[in-house]
Amino acid sequence: MKSFLIFILVGLFSASAESPLTNFLDTPLKEGQDTVYSPSLQLVWDRLKEKAGGSIEMEDQPLLVNQLNDRKLADKYFPEGSILALAGEYRRSQVPKLEKSLKRKYGKDAPDLPKGLYKSGKNFVAFSYFSRDLSFIQTLDPFADKAMPFLTADGVKSVKAFGTQAATANIQIFDYQDKNHFTLYIKSNVKDEYFILSKIAKPATMQAAVEHAYQAVRQKRSAFTRFDIGDERVIYMNDIRDGDVFAIPFIQFDLSKNYEELLNKKILNEKFAGLGLKAASEQVKFELHEKGLSADAKAVEENHFAEASKPRKFVFNKPFLLSVWRKGAKEPYLAMWIETTNFMSSVAK
Repeated sequence: MKSFLIFILVGLFSASAESPLTNFLDTPLKEGQDTVYSPSLQLVWDRLKEKAGGSIEMEDQPLLVNQLNDRKLADKYFPEGSILALAGEYRRSQVPKLEKSLKRKYGKDAPDLPKGLYKSGKNFVAFSYFSRDLSFIQTLDPFADKAMPFLTADGVKSVKAFGTQAATANIQIFDYQDKNHFTLYIKSNVKDEYFILSKIAKPATMQAAVEHAYQAVRQKRSAFTRFDIGDERVIYMNDIRDGDVFAIPFIQFDLSKNYEELLNKKILNEKFAGLGLKAASEQVKFELHEKGLSADAKAVEENHFAEASKPRKFVFNKPFLLSVWRKGAKEPYLAMWIETTNFMSSVAK
């Protein structure tokens, strides 16, 4: 079996308090709630600002507009060719061409265009669609006959999981302290894109979680790390070794969020004077499971440190960070703090 990650982000606008979606890394991590960072809304807003020649001004301006105005994504924030963004004025006559273009590019995964585009006359819309297929490069196994206990604020839940107990150089270990504190760097099947997973005590914000992951993988290190545990000196290898256990739950969700506070408010910028957003929503689809694209798994060569290394457990059985990065980036283009089993597959007892 293979590990597989596929995620699709569709951006427009909205903000319901119940939604775990956020466009801002400084979002507090709430007790008993998952949080998913996806800045596709910010990308479209940046396009609007470019067309307006500056910050967007709106009557009865919501706080969200100020937040979006104050930030700008770095160039090439998202992988090249992965995102479509519509921002500005469009006519209904342009819809068939747009639909055909989406179908050609995304096939059966093509998103529905916002309803505001189908109205007569000029329509002011902001729409983004982000689609990216990635997999762990390592071949992994589903633990079909075993349920993994996942600790939540409501107690322990049994969920489906996958992973490996075989040596691999494709999973690198950083900041390992014990089974409840470590960070893993996992190669993807796409050059210069990778995953960082951190099992750590819950930070105050998504920013803090992401910063921990970023700093962890920037550590310079040798092929092994020594720790003094009591009177014993232990040598830990920085790759997954035979006998180590890596396990992570299957994760799947389809989230949506509506930014009603942005609708039906006149835009005051001269470029868009008198117009208002007719559609504002965001959707994120994500799936993580054992089936994947890559079939090659390169084992770590044996060396004289292997016998000294003790088996370790890298089991994501309590809240953790899962993030996806581009080489050279200082923040991920997708990150999630997983705290509940809402996105997991439960196992009946």
